[in-house]
Amino acid sequence: MGASCLLDSKAFTKVQSVVLIAIVLLAAVVGVGAYTWWKAAQPAPEAIRIGVCADLDNHVGGGILQAVTLAAEQVNAEGGVLGRNFTIVAEDDDDESGGGLEVLSRAMTKLITADNATYVVSGAIGATPILTHQDICAQLKTIMFGVKGANLEFTQRVLDDYDRYKYYFHVWERNSTVFAATFWKTS
Repeated sequence: MGASCLLDSKAFTKVQSVVLIAIVLLAAVVGVGAYTWWKAAQPAPEAIRIGVCADLDNHVGGGILQAVTLAAEQVNAEGGVLGRNFTIVAEDDDDESGGGLEVLSRAMTKLITADNATYVVSGAIGATPILTHQDICAQLKTIMFGVKGANLEFTQRVLDDYDRYKYYFHVWERNSTVFAATFWKTS
């Protein structure tokens, strides 16, 4: 009787093991299915909106927009950034056409607040327009890439008041001396 109970006890343990394995496998299949269903129900990742604020009627401003658009197309063709594509939005600030600071300010503000640009590329020329764009981006806490102008004041503001101007990145020569040296070497 003792040996018979042992065998029955072992058989019962094997049955329990098989049932336990079946439950674990069923839970894994149901979990994967639920995750797949949940993932499919999620909205597609929102595009990263790159704003271009420049005099779009001018060849320089139009060139900036074209360069940003081509770069975005290339990144999007490679799958975007972390699965998110770039969308380009643009506002004409009439900077080079003499539209004035009001037009320039309105264009940058609209780009950020109405067009919902995540990042901004500024094609403003001259100290006052660039400083205006810089102030608006600081106020609205939007990262700005300045692609024109070579004035130490733009980057000095970041050094002097980092908390306010930390949103500004200068991607042109860092000052007029470096710009002149680069220009004369390549001419």
